[in-house]
Amino acid sequence: MTDAQRGRVEDAARAVLTAREPHLPPRGMSTLADLYDPLAMPRDLARAHAELDRAVERCYRAEAFQSDRERVEVLFRLYEQLTAPLLPAAPRRRTARTRIQIPRRSQRGRTPGLPAADYPGYHHKLAVSLADKRRRAVSKTFRRRFKTFCRHFQRF
Repeated sequence: MTDAQRGRVEDAARAVLTAREPHLPPRGMSTLADLYDPLAMPRDLARAHAELDRAVERCYRAEAFQSDRERVEVLFRLYEQLTAPLLPAAPRRRTARTRIQIPRRSQRGRTPGLPAADYPGYHHKLAVSLADKRRRAVSKTFRRRFKTFCRHFQRF
């Protein structure tokens, strides 16, 4: 962005603030929501915003954009150019999830009061992954919220 472009954008932004000032308290009685209602927006404020839009567009390219779609396409292209150096060259390969391997303990070294290592299902209980626990918690929360939602709408 050149200094001339920056100056045009700053002047247009000041024009927007100047156009908005007489409509807001203490002089006027409008709120920002009233001012930016598309059906009731004052003409001078709409003109000032259009001029600001043109000044900003000229920072990206000399000719005006024909549509919002064209504007978004150009902005996304510029964004991709800026972020391309930040992304890795090749996508990382996903590795397969592995279950936790728990070594079997002999009966001789067993701690009193704890279940035996050869107890059926013992390793399975210890090897439940964190993802499974999260999935259960999320589905439980979802069921609870869905029941509350249904009870709420049964009243109507």
